[in-house]
Amino acid sequence: ERAPAAGPWPEATGFMSENRLGFILSLGLALVIVFIYGFDSVEVTEYALNYSLVTRKVGHNTYPSGRYWIGPLNHFVKFPAILTTIQFSDSSMQADLTERGDATLKSRTRDGL
Repeated sequence: ERAPAAGPWPEATGFMSENRLGFILSLGLALVIVFIYGFDSVEVTEYALNYSLVTRKVGHNTYPSGRYWIGPLNHFVKFPAILTTIQFSDSSMQADLTERGDATLKSRTRDGL
């Protein structure tokens, strides 16, 4: 009689044969959690920069609104995307601003305080 042919994996006995499926499922679940945790979103009224918790540096790319996969050890530093013009004087600084908005912002008194 011939001996059974050995496959690429040796016969698992004992602990490994009973827990191989559990190990594979646990590893898969951990990878899915890490993958999902790497997503972040930017709202319509925001821009964002990618900040790495490992290197403690901010990336050079600006992210507009949307959902992005930036990695599990990164997060967004968000900034408003709305431009607000503040005029400090009564005189018109720009000729293209024809409509008057709110009253001018007073930041100092007449005596300079």
